[in-house]
Amino acid sequence: MIHAAWPHFREQGHGRVVVATSTSGIYGNFGQANDGAAEGGLIGLINTLATEGRKYDILANAIAPMAATRMTEDIAPPEVLAALPPAHVAPVVGYLLTDECTETGSMLVPAAARCTG
Repeated sequence: MIHAAWPHFREQGHGRVVVATSTSGIYGNFGQANDGAAEGGLIGLINTLATEGRKYDILANAIAPMAATRMTEDIAPPEVLAALPPAHVAPVVGYLLTDECTETGSMLVPAAARCTG
């Protein structure tokens, strides 16, 4: 998708890229070496796209959301998951896609009512 959109972003002199990765790529996770390597590759891709896109006003960022989903329901206590609604992730992505955003080359971890990066 990024490969197809990039020439259009360059031509118009503006664009925003946000990819979703996971904390497995940042911190690692037991039994998930293959997933961690793939997710870490996305972080490297964003770093490179941020460098290449800067002169064209193309910003590139990654998010690694921590949210309660079907995949996380058996790895954390219910009270922890209750504090991690997926609805808290969408506003972060929305902001990264706005013209007001100047952040590029960042990897954000939206979780609960705050975002760490």
